[in-house]
Amino acid sequence: MERTMLTAKGQEAMQDGQYQDEYDDEYDDEYESDEGLDSFVNFALLSNIAMWLRDKVPRGTHVKGSIPYPRAFTGKDIVSTLQSQIRRELIVNQGVATNDRAIALQVARSLQSQLFFYEVEWGGRILQDGVEDVYMFLDDQEGGADDVPEREELPTGVITVMTRRPRKDIPIIEPPPAEPAVSLTEDWPQTVDPEVLKSLPESEINRQTIIHRLITKEVQYLHDLDSIETIFINPLRCANPPVIQHGELETFIDDVFSNLFEREQSLVIQRIGDILLEAATEFRLVYPTYIGNLPSAEKRLKEETENNSEFRLFLEQCSRHPDARRMELKVFLNRPPEHMHKYQITLEAIAKETAEGNPDMDYLMEAVQAFKSLQAVCTLQTFQHAMCKGSAGKLDWHNLVADDVRKDIAKKEQKRQMIIFELIKGEMQYVKDLENIDVIYVQPLREADPPIIPRDRLSHFIVDVFHNFGELHAHHRKLLDRLHAIQREEHPVINSVTAAIFDAALNWREAYMEYVTNYPIAEYRIVDEMASNPMFKAFVEQCTRHPDSNRLDMKS
Repeated sequence: MERTMLTAKGQEAMQDGQYQDEYDDEYDDEYESDEGLDSFVNFALLSNIAMWLRDKVPRGTHVKGSIPYPRAFTGKDIVSTLQSQIRRELIVNQGVATNDRAIALQVARSLQSQLFFYEVEWGGRILQDGVEDVYMFLDDQEGGADDVPEREELPTGVITVMTRRPRKDIPIIEPPPAEPAVSLTEDWPQTVDPEVLKSLPESEINRQTIIHRLITKEVQYLHDLDSIETIFINPLRCANPPVIQHGELETFIDDVFSNLFEREQSLVIQRIGDILLEAATEFRLVYPTYIGNLPSAEKRLKEETENNSEFRLFLEQCSRHPDARRMELKVFLNRPPEHMHKYQITLEAIAKETAEGNPDMDYLMEAVQAFKSLQAVCTLQTFQHAMCKGSAGKLDWHNLVADDVRKDIAKKEQKRQMIIFELIKGEMQYVKDLENIDVIYVQPLREADPPIIPRDRLSHFIVDVFHNFGELHAHHRKLLDRLHAIQREEHPVINSVTAAIFDAALNWREAYMEYVTNYPIAEYRIVDEMASNPMFKAFVEQCTRHPDSNRLDMKS
């Protein structure tokens, strides 16, 4: 949804005409050194600022709740990075210089509200210009592949004060006052007798503090999963009149919420390492499916929100529920991937504070590797589910393999794995093309009203033209499912796909013989119908422009 940023601190500075004569010399050098690519970025568009910020904001290891978060940043880091660029843009484009950070703070909050980055403890607090809260990008993981794919959906909006001709009637919007940092639970040392604390080494106190924080965050996470059901799903099912038609409701819930509640498993802490190692094994059965489906879920949610005003109003009402903590449904849906990513970080922090000889250490290190592997499988399944569409569908083998893993694989083997990956990717594209025959051509022809082809000829025409394409699709879908299963099981080094392909080739031989011999008939029927039926010719030309047709015509 389009959001319009109405900021006013910059307007105030412009209206006051506060020019700073001394800025020229100190700013020129900075402007010249960074002009380069930044000169092509329209900083009035929130989507452009978002991608620029992702490259420019300084990352480092920041500690929150005794847990060090790598490649993280504070609210002050974000605001400072934005402020430096906003100041420059106002000077260059409008001749106004201001050190007021309110515009940058408003932009940062808009990016936060659209889930461009997240607060590591998911506290729901609005972003402040300070160092109290720590933030991360969800897809920015240390030690991952060096190429970060383009985001599927960027934040949207216009920063009016950054346009070259800002409107004078923009109302002044002051940033809300800073919220005090409130801890939902006490830290572990506050719950323990002081005499007990004195008897423990500092490393053990830190270790127990991190474990305690992990438990409290697990409780909060489960509460958020419960809130999805109580705030969104149950009211959606009980709505009268219905927000979504009954015939479509359950399909919508399956599309958006997927297998969400299969992950409701609380951790009973004994020795933390073995419990989380077991959890990683169980999570492997459900998290990849959910995270792989998440882009499709977000797309379905966006479409319903844009096309259904009653559903849009329903979501706005739900977000005002006390348990929603001002978070939209999209934020709740992104809780599982964010929460899973933090397990590895937390386990590494616990291991760092675990004394040598502690029997938990081996379990901790195994659990770290298990969650790292789980993260890789989730990314892989996101690629598989994309079926060559969107940013996830453009990933290659090296995008899905961490640097530290890839360096241990011989160059020749890397080339072999890339070829296997391209083979699987090609099969994905072919299966998608076969599915599109039905989506782009067959179903629209059947459902057209008025009919494009007279109904007494339509069924015969479809048989002549498309023949047994459904049988071909079934064979290739089965092969692709086998290839995907092998890929999930053996990635990043697949031993062999020969058996799966050989078996498929034996089974689809007759289907292809039938399809190939019918092709001249299909081609003739298409050409003949286009020559005699203007509606059909217009339909074919329209289908060629369909975004999923790859500009191929009906005969291709």
